[in-house]
Amino acid sequence: TFAYKRMPFGLCNAPGTFQRCMMAIFDDMIEKTMEVFMDDFSVFGNSFSTCLTNLENMLKRCEDTKLALNWEKSHFMVKEGIVLGHKISKKGIEVDKAKIEVISKLPHPTTVKGIRSFLGHAGFYHREFDFKVIDTRGAENYVADHLSRLENPYENVFDPKEINKNLSSRISKQAGKEAIDILNACHSGPTEGHYKASYTAKKVFDSCFYWPSIYKDAFELVKHCDSCQRQGKVSQKDEMPHNFIQICEIFDVWGIDFMGPFLSSKGNKYILVVVDYLSKWVKAKTLPTNDARVVVKFLKSLFSRFGTPKAIISDRGTHFCNDQFSRVMAKYRVTHRLSTAYHPQTSGQVEVTNRGLKRILERTVGENRAS
Repeated sequence: TFAYKRMPFGLCNAPGTFQRCMMAIFDDMIEKTMEVFMDDFSVFGNSFSTCLTNLENMLKRCEDTKLALNWEKSHFMVKEGIVLGHKISKKGIEVDKAKIEVISKLPHPTTVKGIRSFLGHAGFYHREFDFKVIDTRGAENYVADHLSRLENPYENVFDPKEINKNLSSRISKQAGKEAIDILNACHSGPTEGHYKASYTAKKVFDSCFYWPSIYKDAFELVKHCDSCQRQGKVSQKDEMPHNFIQICEIFDVWGIDFMGPFLSSKGNKYILVVVDYLSKWVKAKTLPTNDARVVVKFLKSLFSRFGTPKAIISDRGTHFCNDQFSRVMAKYRVTHRLSTAYHPQTSGQVEVTNRGLKRILERTVGENRAS
């Protein structure tokens, strides 16, 4: 069987395979004494002696696994350096001044390829700037786009008034015979099709009608409709319609929750579970406690591997609602969203994951905990 002795160029899976290999080799050292990204190794320590010991352990591991290092590209015992294009020091992460000089001297783009290159630079560095884009809604923009960008030295007499936004433009009426007639028209009209209660209510909404008991009235109407009852069973669907799923990138939104306590196994009683809402990727870790300290440590490991998300959804447990957790969220600019009390459906994705893990454990671990 043919096999490569070294990682070749050109394979689409080569970066991921190489990174997994490096993480497997230095698994017990990553985030404790060193960081690894592809072929960039960063060994650190709180003191000179500690750093020297960590460096010795890393070199010994490279020797044992026959990893060859490039001596010319290696720098030892420095207080600051360039890692992945950023300056790393005791002050934190800073922008490399050489990169700023290169960008400031870039020529103005004159071709499509040049504009794409500039947009790539801007998209990468825009995270360093905290700004918000405010635009005018299309319904409120009464002139062409290029005209709306011109400065108007005169007062616009057609500016929308605040009172027009706050006052209702419809007259509310008590539901009665007129409401039932509207429901009948939207349910059993010549072109309506005898749809279920929730869809019938939606048709009423689309016809610009509303009253507080619309879902209850729609269900009662469908339940007593002779044609609907003859054709099959009608289930109750009087809840509010589900919202559309918001568009987000992979690893942008995570759900987090604790499972346990279980019977102690190797000193661990809890399982901390996180799941990505888009890809459904699950990460679980067994822990001896469920306090804020272990949660923060786990999240830092998660961020270093998958990047900083935009939001994290959790319940209102004390291990998530505390000052230490809030400081970490503020540091990494992550929005912490709390589920509604006594309503686990708010974080339903992680609850489904917990149920799946529980079933796997029940089928894997025997009653005597030995199988």
